[in-house]
This record gives sequence, structure tokens and C-alpha cells, in this order.
Amino acid sequence: MSERVWRRLLCYTMYLVLAFCQFGPAVGFYIPGVAPVDYSEGAELSIKTTKLVSRKSVLPYNYYSLPFCRPRKIRKYPENLGELLSGARVYSTPFQAKMLEEKKCAVLCKRRLRDRDAHILAQRIRQEYRALLQLDNLPVGEPLYADGQKIGIDRGYPLGTADAAGTYLNNHLSFTIYYHRPTGRLWAPSRGYRIVGFEVTALSVAHQEAADSDDKNPSTIRLTTCSPTNGLGSNAERQLVQGNTDVIYTYDLQFVESSIAWGSRWDIYLQQPLTASSIHWFSIINSSLIVLFLAGTVFMILLRTLRQDILRYNSVPDGEEEDEEEYGWKLIHGDVFRAPTHLNLFAVLVGSGVQLLGMLFVVLVIAMAGFLSPANRGGLLTAMVMLWLIMALPGGYSSALIYKMYRGTQPKRVTLTTAVLFPGLCFATFFGLNLILWMLQSSAALPFLTLLYMFVLWFGISIPMAFLGSYLGYKRPFIEFPCRTNVIPRQIPPVPLYARTWVGMLIGGLLPFGSLFLSLFFILNSVLFQRYYYFFGFLATSFIILLLTTALNSTIFVYIRLASEDWRWPWYAFSVSASTGGYVFLYSVLYLWKKYEIDGETALSCILFIVYAAIASGLIGASLGAVGFLAASWFVRRIYSSVKLD
Repeated sequence: MSERVWRRLLCYTMYLVLAFCQFGPAVGFYIPGVAPVDYSEGAELSIKTTKLVSRKSVLPYNYYSLPFCRPRKIRKYPENLGELLSGARVYSTPFQAKMLEEKKCAVLCKRRLRDRDAHILAQRIRQEYRALLQLDNLPVGEPLYADGQKIGIDRGYPLGTADAAGTYLNNHLSFTIYYHRPTGRLWAPSRGYRIVGFEVTALSVAHQEAADSDDKNPSTIRLTTCSPTNGLGSNAERQLVQGNTDVIYTYDLQFVESSIAWGSRWDIYLQQPLTASSIHWFSIINSSLIVLFLAGTVFMILLRTLRQDILRYNSVPDGEEEDEEEYGWKLIHGDVFRAPTHLNLFAVLVGSGVQLLGMLFVVLVIAMAGFLSPANRGGLLTAMVMLWLIMALPGGYSSALIYKMYRGTQPKRVTLTTAVLFPGLCFATFFGLNLILWMLQSSAALPFLTLLYMFVLWFGISIPMAFLGSYLGYKRPFIEFPCRTNVIPRQIPPVPLYARTWVGMLIGGLLPFGSLFLSLFFILNSVLFQRYYYFFGFLATSFIILLLTTALNSTIFVYIRLASEDWRWPWYAFSVSASTGGYVFLYSVLYLWKKYEIDGETALSCILFIVYAAIASGLIGASLGAVGFLAASWFVRRIYSSVKLD
């Protein structure tokens, strides 16, 4: 396809994304993947558990790694790839619930805490771990109130509390299940009730057994601190966590009718503070002004200078030598299209960046369409992994096209390196981290069969896609440069300070990061504080602004480099744009240092977070580096094709 067709296709795609952004982050619809379930009165309700999470640690743990009550036979539910990667393991629980049947002080079980169990439990409570349960695909949570109105849901419930007097276990759970009975239609009448809310209040109660209690079965245990008729007493002491003590777990069930429809039941979980949207809009306006400033710099100053240069270069007086007129960026026309050093690695990095860009673009489009709602658990991670494998096709195509453009002589090596380098580094790092997680007994540690499954996906999808993309890239005709390359490289004069690489990386990565950091702040909030992120409309807008800022920024810096008579611009364009990934990494570390109280118990978790941040920052740097090089490449070919050259 011609360059004009590609530009039109890109413009139409950007218009489509901007149209999606108009819907905002909270409106629209979501597709959870299942139809609503109607429960008749007395129907069995299945309360499941997923994992234990903390705001002071990135390590999730299995719910049954702590001394909680267990059913006679624990049922394990199937998980998708995203749930496995996030450490979610879905199991059944011993909670017995039936639709519209309320309970008070139902005894779940009685367990004796051993010294080791008490030590681990107290450690998890001090680290502020929360237990995540779910009912009908709804996560349990504690309601948040402001001025007497419910403003949101805090996922899960705390395992306990800790103060100077000791560590206390929340062993009494009071569940509130909200239900809605739809009116139905004449041709499809409603056949039951639908669950639209699942809340919990966790309390610590040192239960005392009655004299005539029989603890052989939970249903025969009688308590003096809690009764099925009067509920929980007001004078009960808190349950202290210590070894060789008995703990009795109890729970309440309450059903409340709600006017919330089933399709709107996730709104309370996705509700954000009113200031969040205002902050996002302010950030987008601020970033847009940066883009306008850069665009104005390119079109009002830089292009005017180029126009004067081109007119001067094309109007050589008769009888004068052209060499006397040549200076600046025209003087290096014989070297400007020389192949960059380490061409193999350069082509692989650009191709890998294009692969990641394609994945991010498609994921954002799918997310804005509602297919990656939090109701679709693990859907976001699953989509990112699968799309990254598939996007090896444009990645291999880009690396082959660039390698062929610079007349490389080892196409097979570049193709294989593109298919193996970045995925191999990520897989090796992930495998090493998985060993650490396995030693720490975290639920985020993947079993061997899952690792083998990911390995098969890599070799079965990603590598063939990369080879197919490379084949298509090498089949394309040669891209002709507007200038011939000299045999002997021209000597480069001393480069001024403002055109040096390290200065360009310090300054060039700062402006694109300015359009990204607010979205990065909310993403880190959702990762570290277990909150749902649903600002996909704002994120897509920030993503487009980031790409525009990177492209314009790279163009300006490359022109400054060429005007300094330095023809080594490909690596420079890539490095200046990729330096934004370094700022992302530094900001992530700074965010961790500000938000975390790092001590001996959280040090290892912080190290794991830094490793994850380094991987993500490297991938972001490669993708933005590809954008910077491609934009600069188009600009350089454009300006050198506009002047007369002998």
C-alpha cells in the first residue's frame, strides 16, 4: 500500500479512538461473559474465595494458607490465564447460604491455633492483608460512607487489627446480600431474584462456649457471646492472636432488597471520587497544550527554517561551487542514511517496540468497548498476553523492513532474534521470580504446567507470527533513499552540548512523561491498593497524546542533531524517545518509597515490585523508542528529498 493510504488509515483509526474517548470512563456497558443468574427462594448460594492481598505487599497468598475454616472437600474452580498470573485461586468455602434465609451467629468451625499458625497469622494482620471472597461473580467489600451516603466499596475485609496491646483476629463476619427482583416481560416473566450487592462487616470477638455446648459439630456449638436470636453481644472482648488457643469462627447473613438493576450492580465498585475526573481532564488539557506547543515549534519555527534552507540550497548561483554553499544538515547528505551501528540489535528493538504498541492499541480499543470489565476476571491480563503473542506479526514485519532498508546481510539472524530476544528475557525473568514466589509460598507462583503452557504459546504463536511478519517484510521492495551513501564516512565535528545524547535523553523523555504520569499514578494506585482501574477512555486519550508528543519531540531533537552536522541520528532518535521509560521507572520507585513503609517484612515485596517496574519500563521505552525512530525516519527522508543533490 502507498504511503498516502497508510496515512489515511492511521487518521481514520485515530478518529475512531477519539470517538470512543467521548464516552468517558464510567459510562457504556460491560460484558461479563455470563448471563444473569436468577435464584429462587431457598436456592443454594456459593460463596467462593480467591486470595489474600495487601496494600503493603505485592505478594498475594492462598486463602487456605492461614488457619481458616475449611469445607469437608475443598472444590477448586477453573481459572483463566489472567487469574493465574494475578495469583487468584478460586476455591469453595464452608459458608452455607440460601436465598432469603437469614442467619445470626452461625458457627462456622472451631480451630486451635498452633504457635506457627499464630505467628504467620499475626504477621499477615500486621501487613494489612485482606481476604477476598465472591458471590455470583461479585466481590465482597466493606462499604465506604461520606456524609451518611455510600460512596464506594473497599474490596475484601481485613484479617484483623494490630495495636500496641496486641494483634486481634476478625473471626466474625456479618454479610449483607442485596437482591433485586426484575419485573420481567409478558413473554419472559421473572423466575427469581438476582444478586446485586455483597457487603461484609468484620469483627473480632473472643467467643465463649456455653456449659452445655457440644463442639463435635459446628451446628451443636452454643455460645454465650452470640446467639441465633439476639445476635452478637455488645460486651464481648476481642479475639487475641496467640498460640495454643481455640478460635471460633462465626458469621451472619442478612438479605436486603435493592432497587439497583443487575446491569448496574458494578457501578458502586467502579465509582471514583468526583475529583478524579476533574484531575484527568486537567491532565489531558495540560498535555494537549504541550502537544500544541511542540507542534507549533515544528510547524512555525522548524519548518520555516527548513523552507529557507531548502530555498537557499536549491538556488545555487552560477559559477560558484556548491560546496561553498553547503553547510548544516545538507552537508551530511552522503552519510545521513548510513546504517546505524549494531544494525541487528537496532532492528530488533524497533520491531519489539512496534509489537508492544500494537498490543496496547488493541487492548485499549477492546477495553473501551467494554469487553475487559472487572466482571470478566483476569480478562485484561489474558488479553494483553495473547495480543502480545499475536502482535509478533507486525513486530517481525517492522524489524525485517528496517533491516532490509539499511541493506542488512543477515536476515535470518534478525528474524530469530526478534522472535526470541524480548519474550525470552521476559520469560527468563518471570521464571526466576516464579522460583522466588514459590519459595515464599505465594499464590502468584505459577505451577509447572502453566509455565509449560506459556512456553508452548510462545513457540506455537509468537515465533511463527514473527517469522511470518519477517517474511512479508523481506518480500516488500527495497525502500530507496533520496541520497546516495558515501563509501567513506564523513568526519563528525565536535557536537555542541545541547545536541549530545545524554542531554537529549534527559530533556527528551521529560515532556512525553508529563503527558503520562497522571495515568501512571492511577494505575499504580490500582495495582498497589487493590482498586479497580476503569479510566480507559482517559487512558486512551493520554496514550494518543503520548505518541504525538514523542513523535514531535523526536523530530525536533533529530533536526538539532543534523544541523550540528552529526549524521548518527537513528540511535539518537530511539534513545531520546526511549528515555521516557527511565522516567517511568524512577517515578514508580519514588511512588513506592512515598507510599510504603519499608521494613524487614516488606523489603522483599518491594524488590519484586522494582523488578516488575523495570520490566514494564523497559517495554515502554522500547515502544516509545520505535515511535521516535519511525517519526524521525519519515522526517529525514522528507527533508532530504526536497533539495537538489548532485
